[in-house]
Amino acid sequence: MKKKIILSSILIICAFFSIIYLFIPSAARISTTQTLAIPIQACTRTFSNEVKLKTWWPGTIPSNGKISFKNFTFRFSKFDISNMLRVTIFKDNQYMDSLNSVLNFLIFGKDSSIINWKCEFKASLSPIVRVRQYLQFRELKKIISNILFSFSQYGSQVANIYDFNIKREKVNDSIVISEKNEYPYYPGTSEIYASIQSLDEYLRQQNAKQSNFPMYNITPVESKYRLMTAIPINKEIKESTKQKIKNLLYHGNILTAEITGGNYSLDKAFRSLNNYIRDYELTPVAIPYNVLLTDRQKDTDTSQWKTKICFPIY
Repeated sequence: MKKKIILSSILIICAFFSIIYLFIPSAARISTTQTLAIPIQACTRTFSNEVKLKTWWPGTIPSNGKISFKNFTFRFSKFDISNMLRVTIFKDNQYMDSLNSVLNFLIFGKDSSIINWKCEFKASLSPIVRVRQYLQFRELKKIISNILFSFSQYGSQVANIYDFNIKREKVNDSIVISEKNEYPYYPGTSEIYASIQSLDEYLRQQNAKQSNFPMYNITPVESKYRLMTAIPINKEIKESTKQKIKNLLYHGNILTAEITGGNYSLDKAFRSLNNYIRDYELTPVAIPYNVLLTDRQKDTDTSQWKTKICFPIY
């Protein structure tokens, strides 16, 4: 009787081990894919940005530089030329060593991209350890899905990718009166408003009215800076030697971003608009310009200045 019990026990244990080896393979793999509605250049640039990482990462990024999420730690390498990123994953216990994984960033149409995260591990020969490894690997699969989903949610907002809420709009003004002035230095608020005042006086002489906010552009020309100012008007008037009529492409396409701050903020926004144009393969049709939404003469605090950057495109 005892021999039968022992034999039965042995058979049960063998069957248990057989089931483990049958259903838990020696090499387990993860392949998780996430689609994002942003071009691949924007995708890789944002994912590799350490400042933005702290915003979208679903776990914690302590001061020691480790990136962790739910008891797993991640160490990212740099992108290679094929938009591939290697990630080493650590689990601090005796059952799972560090794992090597790969993030592939792929083009998915003109305005979209795909991230595919692949990872695999070789299971232990010990059935008990193998079971524990399998459970942890299943947990890791959910974690990877959560990380990619968190990034896709973050990337769905234009302002998160480009730091400003860039919009595609239509030109609402068709006629502007403009003038050009050149300076040996970068023109500031006084030069901009002196030119705007000159245009205001000319409008009064012509019985015309301003129909929208004044605008300006500053362009370096050799060793000088060219300041062009313009005011949208309600009708076409005759030109003078200095004041010229410009016809804008009414309802033409334009990229815009509203900025709060001084020249530093404007320069940063301009770089973001250029990134947007490159990412979406757009074609500029005219020089960009700034629309003065607040009167800088009345409020000299640059942190309160509101400006709208406009970039005409096809």
